[in-house]
Amino acid sequence: YLTRPIDQHELTARLRTQVRRKRYNDQLRGSVTQTIEMAITDSVTGLHNRRYLDSHLPTLFDRAVTRGRPLSVMITDVDLLKLVNDTYGHDAGGDVLRECALRLRKHVRAIDLACVYGGDEFVVVMPDTDSTVAAKVAEHIRAKIAQMPFAVGQEAKTIEVTVSIGVSSVLTGADTVAGLVKRADVALYNAKNGGRNRVIVNLG
Repeated sequence: YLTRPIDQHELTARLRTQVRRKRYNDQLRGSVTQTIEMAITDSVTGLHNRRYLDSHLPTLFDRAVTRGRPLSVMITDVDLLKLVNDTYGHDAGGDVLRECALRLRKHVRAIDLACVYGGDEFVVVMPDTDSTVAAKVAEHIRAKIAQMPFAVGQEAKTIEVTVSIGVSSVLTGADTVAGLVKRADVALYNAKNGGRNRVIVNLG
């Protein structure tokens, strides 16, 4: 509270104090937001990380089951990434992961949840998407990654990169999050063993 008559110097001092306090609070709020974002974001690709996936997939799954809506999961694995790391170095491997993530993100919807699943794997959760549509999306992503070489390393050397993709969808009746992911993982395994650079759908 200010007493009358108002002292101009006191008013100026109080305003400066309020401005400093607001600036400090804004910085603190920004720091907290940044810390939270860092905790759920993969540092290499900029996609959400496994922690974020594990906390959000059950909610999306339950919503789909409750509403009787389709939900699909796509697991993408970068083929022969270890060979890239061994041949060109881990920085080149990071370049491959970043470019894969960029191309993947360009070809999924805003409502789809794209996350890093493992060292060379990505997961996309696709609400309101059945296995037929999910398979088409997966094939489109596979083709977009394979059709244009990747520039890696400081010398921007171009290399061919392919991915293998496994797809599964929520089953009517009894199903679980673990079962949904497991079926996509099995489909991915079959895609890798089948020669890589392909999409396999596991209908359960």
